[in-house]
Amino acid sequence: MSNGTDKKKVFLIKVPQVEYYEKQKSLSLDVVRTPQVIMPLSLGYLGSFVREYGRENFEVSLADVNTRAMIEAGGKNYSPHLLPEIMESLIENSDYDVIGISSAFANNVDWVRKAVALAKGFHPNAPVILGGGYPTLFAEESLRSTKAEYACIGEGEDTLLALLNRIFKIKNERFEKLFDSEPTSYAYWQDDIVKIVPRGPYIKDLDLIPHPAWDLLDIDSCNSVFPENTNEIASITSRGCPFKCIYCSTQLAWGSSHRFRSAENVLDEIDLLYERYNIRHVHFVDDNMTINKERMIQILDGIVERRREDFTWVGSNFDIRTLYNAEDLIKLMGASKMKSAQLAVESGAPDTQKYIRKNLNLEKFKQVYEWFLALDIPVKLLLMIGFPEETEEDIQKTIDLAYELKPHSTQVNIVTAWPETELHERATEGHYLDSDIDISDMDHRKATGFVNVAWDYEKLNRLSYDTTIDINFLNNRDLNDKRYFPRILEKWSHLETELPRQAVIKMCLGYLYNHMDKHDIASKYYRRAYKLLKEEDVYKVYGRYLGWKSSVIEEYNAYVASVENTNIT
Repeated sequence: MSNGTDKKKVFLIKVPQVEYYEKQKSLSLDVVRTPQVIMPLSLGYLGSFVREYGRENFEVSLADVNTRAMIEAGGKNYSPHLLPEIMESLIENSDYDVIGISSAFANNVDWVRKAVALAKGFHPNAPVILGGGYPTLFAEESLRSTKAEYACIGEGEDTLLALLNRIFKIKNERFEKLFDSEPTSYAYWQDDIVKIVPRGPYIKDLDLIPHPAWDLLDIDSCNSVFPENTNEIASITSRGCPFKCIYCSTQLAWGSSHRFRSAENVLDEIDLLYERYNIRHVHFVDDNMTINKERMIQILDGIVERRREDFTWVGSNFDIRTLYNAEDLIKLMGASKMKSAQLAVESGAPDTQKYIRKNLNLEKFKQVYEWFLALDIPVKLLLMIGFPEETEEDIQKTIDLAYELKPHSTQVNIVTAWPETELHERATEGHYLDSDIDISDMDHRKATGFVNVAWDYEKLNRLSYDTTIDINFLNNRDLNDKRYFPRILEKWSHLETELPRQAVIKMCLGYLYNHMDKHDIASKYYRRAYKLLKEEDVYKVYGRYLGWKSSVIEEYNAYVASVENTNIT
């Protein structure tokens, strides 16, 4: 046990959650992943856990490259070339005895490799521990590719601290009484062989995990550059999901059980975020938040009882089956000021629903959808197309469902077969899997992954993007009612910051301001769209929409025609 003066310094850094900067120029604008400005929940939890249960032996510091870049840019969009400079500076100038390098997704692999190389160069005597999506899915490959010393696999709080205790030969009696004293679910080197230690018991009582250490991630600076709290904070009230959808990799991280924080613990966190950090919007990122209906009601009742008029929330994923007969729960969501609902129906084809074991009753789902609309809660529809055994007809049924419901927004993901999922196993057995795919291309935005299928990737990618542009922007349902202009203006203005070269958003903002009788501002956005479309790579992606049937396009084209003999600047 430390005497308080020789604590080991632990530095945890999350690499950028965007395309690797050297690859961005070669990618089309409809593929490049945009910066994620929400602070990383994973680092927050790892930091708070080490600080709480290892406080006598370790001093922990945290850094998120994306967030730091946004702070330095004053809350505005920043150049991708800023990211490697910031990451290098953080690693070079941080004082530490061990570094943990986290990645959100496996496709962040190039950033991980770069971060490890920097750590080895600047701090050659400090062990490197990997964590996040990349080592969880590719444990052995992650060590061989980077030469890092260790890799945490899946849920990481107890694994990380147990590993730190082992590395520095520390006996931590308090930690060992509550959690596994021996590290499990990690990879390490033994001579030239990568050894993998299988997962032991998961943390049963999630209330034992302290609330995320947002103070270590400079949340106050984030609030200063986002004065209206557009930098929402993430929270997770449960871990895991009991269902067995063949495409889902969540069980690789959280296990097959579904574990819950108590309603009281969740509400305590909301109070902390609201009162200490001035956060007014929380995004719950559970894989399945509503399956325990009684607990969900307790959380929502607690939010309502606090009577905070300026507090809103959104959830990433709900168990739609629980909502089949739960109009009362949906009404309570509305009463608790839920800002929007994300509904992961995934497929509009009954055969695909069975194939992927989602097994939703689409008619009952439509009723759930109508209940949200009746409460004026915007709905984002999450869809997946491109399963290897789908037909073009199956795929079209999913797109048709989106157009039938016409949600406030949609996200049409191209299917990826993650390792160790049943989908990956089936695709391998059926000779559908492209064995040459690079890990960095395993991304739902990229048309790659399967071979010997009944559909064409180029058409699939176009269908995905066209549907998104049409429903989310050009023919968005909120454009039909001026009462909803303020909320769509807020959303699109935020997106414009994240997507500075997305010409359609600028046309849409011009349309909104024009119908809000702010014609000078409308002209400014139309001019921006016009100038962008003069750039070859922008026109290649967005020029095709100039012929689409949409009031937005008609008014933009009319504006351009009216000033075509002037110099548009």
